[in-house]
Amino acid sequence: MLDDGGCSWLSRRFLRGLRTPRPGELVYLLDGEGRGCVGSVERVEGWYICVKPDWSTWTGDELPGAAVQ
Repeated sequence: MLDDGGCSWLSRRFLRGLRTPRPGELVYLLDGEGRGCVGSVERVEGWYICVKPDWSTWTGDELPGAAVQ
């Protein structure tokens, strides 16, 4: 799900790695079926990270419903 600004809010609880990504860094977003895209970290607030997907990098056949709005 995306907010009004086109960002997906993700919990840091599920991150794997040595540190939390910082604003401006790129991350890779995956769905439950292994499809995904690159996203830019917009901001970090507490336990949540706001990531804006770059839909031009989507690896699936069709864009997810949230991207087509």
